[in-house]
Amino acid sequence: MKDDTISAIKRALRADLEVEDVEFLGGDEHDGFMFEGSGASNRETEWVIFTDDDMARQAAINRVKDDLEYEPEIFNRSFLEQHLYISDTDRAVLADDEADSVVMDLTIDEVWNRLEDSDGLEDEYNELEQRSMDDESPNEDRMDEIFWEAKEMLKEQISEEIYESLEDPIDYFVNELGAYSVGDLFTLSFIRIDVEQAAMEAVNTDGVAHFLDQYDGEEEEITDPETNETFFAYGSN
Repeated sequence: MKDDTISAIKRALRADLEVEDVEFLGGDEHDGFMFEGSGASNRETEWVIFTDDDMARQAAINRVKDDLEYEPEIFNRSFLEQHLYISDTDRAVLADDEADSVVMDLTIDEVWNRLEDSDGLEDEYNELEQRSMDDESPNEDRMDEIFWEAKEMLKEQISEEIYESLEDPIDYFVNELGAYSVGDLFTLSFIRIDVEQAAMEAVNTDGVAHFLDQYDGEEEEITDPETNETFFAYGSN
């Protein structure tokens, strides 16, 4: 089957691009078949050729993903900014740490002001506090427990809010907190580029040939005159 495909591609190159001395260099249907030749009408001398345009598209996406992983600096900064994210694990850790620092030094009144639902703790605390003011014997241990429980509830509430906000790192760190510039975010260890989404968008926007054809960024559809099979050729030189 592979030999038949190679023969068909050779005939297609000769027929549509007038390629002479066609040689198969290697490859397969997933990564593309590599060929070289001379005298092509489009002046290319090497090609990566796919039997299916979906496979060509996936190969382009894979190439962009590799570039994003190893050479992100070759991409436009504004494009990368659109695909920054923080992993779920890092978001949870950051949210917990930030919530802990917010709650740590709050007074009980500040806790009540920020806590959306005290689940009856505020009423119980106020009752105990009133007893103290009336010179009755308050349960100070219970008051301390309530304070601690309320802080934990508020911490969880704030942590959830921050976790949601971290879905957009630029909006949270740059716009909301003003803690970093956009450029600073690229230096933070927990900031990542959503390689999969970025690669798909790049290919959708610029096209498969932009990333696979290193000669002129153009795709050539070539057809075997014997079988009428169509192939997708991209110049690599």
